[in-house]
Amino acid sequence: IQPNPIVLRLLAKLKLDQEEFKDAAALYELAVKLDPNNKVWLQGLGLAYGKSGAADKLEGVLKRLVDLDYESAGPRKKLAALLLERKDYAQAVRYGRLALHIDVMDPDVHRVLGQAYAELKQIEQAIDEYSAVIELDAEDLETPLILAKLLIAANKPLLARERLESLLKAHPEMTA
Repeated sequence: IQPNPIVLRLLAKLKLDQEEFKDAAALYELAVKLDPNNKVWLQGLGLAYGKSGAADKLEGVLKRLVDLDYESAGPRKKLAALLLERKDYAQAVRYGRLALHIDVMDPDVHRVLGQAYAELKQIEQAIDEYSAVIELDAEDLETPLILAKLLIAANKPLLARERLESLLKAHPEMTA
């Protein structure tokens, strides 16, 4: 006897709402076994894994979503961030760049790419990504400092100074 998909979906959603993430994950796992290409089931499973701390299982679900969902930057973005956290910098760059092909205006993806490139010692690429973050997120006060450090490392101290001066001009409260 196969479970009713509607009942399964409602029960899994209820478990998520009650923050019973392991139970929700078990229900979504059952649903994915019944319909392995169902993006809704996989998204629910990914959410349950993410909330329950099962990052090892989350990676596989995100990769599956990347393969199935050509229009969404979300799974690529989350996978890039997860891989960055795991210090798999080359793969973080890979999935971050895939996310940018869908949403080039996402400062969080540029931030992940900047950090991954910096860890890979690809300083010029890191500078480009952090510069994009500054253009896209004017309220971010941490990134200009990171960018200045990278510019100094790239032997561009005058450009670093210009960036910091423009930050101080835009945010005079930082000088107090």
